[in-house]
Amino acid sequence: MSARLRPLLVLACIALLWWLAADGRTGSDSGGEASTEGRASETATPPGDGATPAGEAPAPEPTLDQRARSILPEASCVRPDRSTASGPAPRCVASLGRAITLGIAPGGPLAIVSLTHSATMSWSLPRAILDRPFDPLPADAEAQAIFVAEPGTRALFAVGSRILRYDTTSGRVADAIDGPGGRIGDLAATSDGSAIAVVASGDGQAHLLDATGTPVRTLATADRAARIAIDTTGSRAAVATEVGSIALFDLAGGAEPVVATPSLEPAAALAFGRDALYAAGSDGVLRALDPRSGTVAWQRDVGSPLVALALARGGRVAATGARDRVLRLHALPGGEILDALEWHRAGIAGLAFGAGPTLVSADRDGELAVWDLGGDGRRAAR
Repeated sequence: MSARLRPLLVLACIALLWWLAADGRTGSDSGGEASTEGRASETATPPGDGATPAGEAPAPEPTLDQRARSILPEASCVRPDRSTASGPAPRCVASLGRAITLGIAPGGPLAIVSLTHSATMSWSLPRAILDRPFDPLPADAEAQAIFVAEPGTRALFAVGSRILRYDTTSGRVADAIDGPGGRIGDLAATSDGSAIAVVASGDGQAHLLDATGTPVRTLATADRAARIAIDTTGSRAAVATEVGSIALFDLAGGAEPVVATPSLEPAAALAFGRDALYAAGSDGVLRALDPRSGTVAWQRDVGSPLVALALARGGRVAATGARDRVLRLHALPGGEILDALEWHRAGIAGLAFGAGPTLVSADRDGELAVWDLGGDGRRAAR
């Protein structure tokens, strides 16, 4: 081959190799798309592996993991990491990470705490130290209400359509009581737990049970019941309805109930004091009613819908929680506001007076706050 043709031959070979490489890349791209389509087809869920074949019912939803009910939060009650805009701050706060249902016997030494989809436990007061874990609730139900009977060794939980009775000294379930039918939305009891009152969704009525859960009577109202209260001795009960009326029952005398309508908004909470029934209204008004006649003795407007109510042992102070997330201490009687506690950032979920004296509040973000009260128990300690 002449020297003049050799460079031309080299250039031709280079051009041929470049063309072959370009054609290979194009074929590879087309083949890659086909391969991807093939893999997508191969990995599509076949019937029996998640898809529901025609004519068959869909698979049931997975149930909640029961194990989560036994995991205690790694939290202790510590000095709050933020201050208040004005007024006192809690002595300590436990960040539990779940919405809280709270129960304390008035002035009692134990705060019973049940966390949504998580553990149930007790905290000792006034030091606010984790006391013990409780037997877990069923995975698919939450505690709608907790009542702690004096002297604090028994606690009643409204869970689904049943009442669970816990021994607070061991944290174990002592027994379970079937309710009157449907989900139990509210629960109250005498101070010793010998009489139990519940609101059940099955018939929308309140019911009185004895300590064994045997029905005693229906506390019937013309409208659906929403909240229930019973005095410490079991001689009187009150039922608040969804339309604002409150029926007052003389359980000892058996007379027909007296029906009062202090508001067209329902009461968010009821509690019997020494000589009055206290109603925390969704209209933002704290009222004291005569438990016999239903007459409103006095009322105090706080300016925000009320969501929680607690009475201190001795009956001289009440605490309310409102939708504005402010806790207020009220003098009794009269309802004068003694102190306003502005710390919570989420809605108030629970409120109770404990040993110390202390005020314990819980919110829907899982913050449990413990407030020391002054020597007279009428104001938060500064």
